Amino acid sequence: MIAARLDTPLRLERSQPVADERGGWVEDWVLLEETHGRLQPLRSRTQYDGGRLQAEVTHALYLPPETGAVPGDRVVIAGQDYRVVAAGLGRAGRYDKLLLRELESAAG
Repeated sequence: MIAARLDTPLRLERSQPVADERGGWVEDWVLLEETHGRLQPLRSRTQYDGGRLQAEVTHALYLPPETGAVPGDRVVIAGQDYRVVAAGLGRAGRYDKLLLRELESAAG
């Protein structure tokens, strides 16, 4: 993957527990990394496991190698949220490839 093609700024975030100031915990998104990637829309693909719907895949995202993204992480690009469905699909040492599901926007 040519680094010049990774031209879309993005945030990679992970949900982590944070104290709620009442003695409990809430889940909040914590920044893992700000980087650049290449977002590619896909024809909607549905993943099944044992006949059960697992996730709809709407985009592929190419990132610099070793970003450490895992399924469940969130990617934010230009105010739009995506959930990581699959990670570790790239070529080791060259680029990371993630499969994403676009989430409904708060305005929509």
